[in-house]
Amino acid sequence: MHEYVSLGDEVRNRIRFGLDQLRADNRHHDFEPLCLAFANARLGGHFVPATGPVSSGGDRGRDFESYRRVDARPDEPKVAVLCTTQQKGLPAKIRADLAKNAGVADLVYAFLTADLPVSQIHALQAEAEANHGIHLEVFDGNRLATLMATSDLAEMAYRLLRIDVRELRSSTRTGDEYLIALRTSGLRQGWPQAGDLAPREAFYQPQLLRGPDGQTRTWEEALETGGNLVLTGPSGTGKSMLLRHVATTLAQRRLDGDQHEWHPVLLHARHLARHGSLVDALFHGATEAVAPELHRPLAPDHFDRMLPSGRWLVLVDGLDEVQDGNARSAVLTRLRTAAALPSMRVVVTSRPLHQRDHKLLSATFTEHILNALDNAGIESFVARWFSRTNQAPQRRAALALLSTADQWMHTPLMASMICTLASEAPARPLPTQRTAIYEAFVDYLVSKLPETTNPTITAVQDQVLDLMAAIAFHVQVDDIEADLLDLAEEWLEERDVPVPPRMRAQWRGTISAVLTESGLISATGTTLAFAHPSLQEYFAALHLSGSTPEEVVATLKSTADKYFYSDEHLLGEREFIRFLMDHVGDDRLASELLTAFPLAMESLAQVLDNRELGRFTEESLHSLAEDQHQFLETRVAAAEILDDHWPGQATTYQLALSVNVDLEESDRLDIIRALVRQRGPAAAAVQWLTFQEYNRYPNTGYHHEAIPLVTTGPPSTADRKAGLALVARTGELDDAYRVDACAALAEHDPDEAYRLFNAMRPTTLTVSHLIDSHEPCSLTLLRHFALDDEQPFKLRFDAIEELEDTLPEFALDLYEELAQSPTLSPGQREQLRRAAQLLEP
Repeated sequence: MHEYVSLGDEVRNRIRFGLDQLRADNRHHDFEPLCLAFANARLGGHFVPATGPVSSGGDRGRDFESYRRVDARPDEPKVAVLCTTQQKGLPAKIRADLAKNAGVADLVYAFLTADLPVSQIHALQAEAEANHGIHLEVFDGNRLATLMATSDLAEMAYRLLRIDVRELRSSTRTGDEYLIALRTSGLRQGWPQAGDLAPREAFYQPQLLRGPDGQTRTWEEALETGGNLVLTGPSGTGKSMLLRHVATTLAQRRLDGDQHEWHPVLLHARHLARHGSLVDALFHGATEAVAPELHRPLAPDHFDRMLPSGRWLVLVDGLDEVQDGNARSAVLTRLRTAAALPSMRVVVTSRPLHQRDHKLLSATFTEHILNALDNAGIESFVARWFSRTNQAPQRRAALALLSTADQWMHTPLMASMICTLASEAPARPLPTQRTAIYEAFVDYLVSKLPETTNPTITAVQDQVLDLMAAIAFHVQVDDIEADLLDLAEEWLEERDVPVPPRMRAQWRGTISAVLTESGLISATGTTLAFAHPSLQEYFAALHLSGSTPEEVVATLKSTADKYFYSDEHLLGEREFIRFLMDHVGDDRLASELLTAFPLAMESLAQVLDNRELGRFTEESLHSLAEDQHQFLETRVAAAEILDDHWPGQATTYQLALSVNVDLEESDRLDIIRALVRQRGPAAAAVQWLTFQEYNRYPNTGYHHEAIPLVTTGPPSTADRKAGLALVARTGELDDAYRVDACAALAEHDPDEAYRLFNAMRPTTLTVSHLIDSHEPCSLTLLRHFALDDEQPFKLRFDAIEELEDTLPEFALDLYEELAQSPTLSPGQREQLRRAAQLLEP
């Protein structure tokens, strides 16, 4: 049970006066939000507005009402609430509204700005019970002012009544203190070790979000569309910075008096995993996010008291950083719970979502992708970064690098690193390779560690890079829930770093100070974390830099067995894999990863883009693309990677997959598009194959999309011949397609067509396909087969016999021609003579 501290008569009288002014200022529309906030804070917290259009019956005598919860008791009463600033005729007004709610509500709350004598209230309550079976509770102006003059509600009442909140004693304005801390934390520079920079918000470069409809929006436009948002983007694209910007902007607006704006709460996703309830997670997460700026801690029940009385925008950062499968499931559950609350909106950030996570969130969240900075954005970012120092040479160096770099450089994180390096050494060439930039940036920050004469601290500083690599590897691979400070202390102890007795009591604090002074580690509440997730991945990969590809894969597999529910989730940490390839090498490691984690092919495809791949990777991709035991999605992805790096090598796999009805139609259409783009024989082959499939297995919906894709005009004779030969050589295809392709090719080149047919090592089934073929030259091919003495006699005889019912004259000719073969035995000739005799007229 909460205890609400009364703030005394002065505050009560101020609220009472404000209530009276509502009618005097013709602001009756402001009374309902005030009553709604009070009801949600004090009367159960399950109320929504009930106002409707007059043509549909209006609000039917109630301004808001309780809504049914999933966990509601069967006997829980239905509640209606009426609000009025009317001064005269109040008993008649209340009686009329009670009649409208008869049979609908069990309990009615009446909120009044005027005062009503106690005797009249009791009389109305008795009538309501006797006439309608309704329990009536009346909150007149005096009672309402008294109940709202408390530490948790007074600030809200002042704002809604447009009373200057500064009139409240500072001890009551905990909400303002949190907003001020949130605003201040957003202004703080994220890399103080990088020099004298403008506040973070000063050089923040707004980025657009791309929605599921392909349209780009600002974050405010995305919020206005309604619903909850999940913002995704690769490492370093500024997801955390965007949330800070949103929180800072909204906090400032509320401090400026806009109480209709969302009330922001910023926290990390890990708190949703660690704490049992949403309110606890909000308290601990919000406190940690702004702890350095809070002059005093928030009350433990701060959000428990405040949540019912406003609109809250919960900003959850780093969903992808909750890597343990069970913890991640708990976070997803709490996100959906929060998103279902009517007074709450949720925005969560993550690197690109795993398919399973996307499915769980898609019902209540809309995904928007954070776009990279364009050239104008990069120029603006750099100009703002150097606004205080006016370092023109450094600015030119950074802009020159960014203008020629790959797209992955166009992110706030990479821009920050490059600007820092350009500022430090304007005359020195800047690194252009990603890992080299990280290495230079890390070395620069470590070089800024304060000098010390203490040999123990010097020993820690000298080993700080090895120390960070070791603890990063442990957290990334061995134990994702491990405490960094514990790991650092153990690592230093194993290396016999001498700790004088006078330093032992403060040893953990000393280690923490050295790590945080580097700028690579930050303190989050009572724990330490890498200042950016990609720094942990960089150091973890650095720790494995001396390992073989086989050792790297074995390490990753052990991690997958402990924590991850899929290969795709494990390798979703693409930055870690990229860093590993930079250290260990591309080709061998790529081959080992593809073989070990075939279900993560989609993530690996993105990692392998623009890498230097060779024979080992090519062999692994061929093996996966042709392996009938792999999932179809794996084979499709393997073929796609193969085609990207070795054009033409995947064509036969793609042809077979284009007519595989077990594959998603959208994937088949993508494959067709890829083959058509190749032009030449590949385009001719998929055109012929698509029409063949339509003739065999027509699917109106699918072929309505597929046929226009391949109808790009008739191929040349050379392309058609080469395309048909390509289909005939595609061993992954159904034999019926391959045989038909041979028969179609016989029109142009009978000898080549038969050579390809013979390469299939004809069986009874393939010969039956040839007999059933509707291609005009199929009989030419069949005659060639029947007279080929290299083929088994029984197979040829059975083929001719199968023709007797449909083409008896052709069968008779084949019997007679085959009988002339010098390779036949007397018994075989006799068998042919008897068969021919039965067909003779």
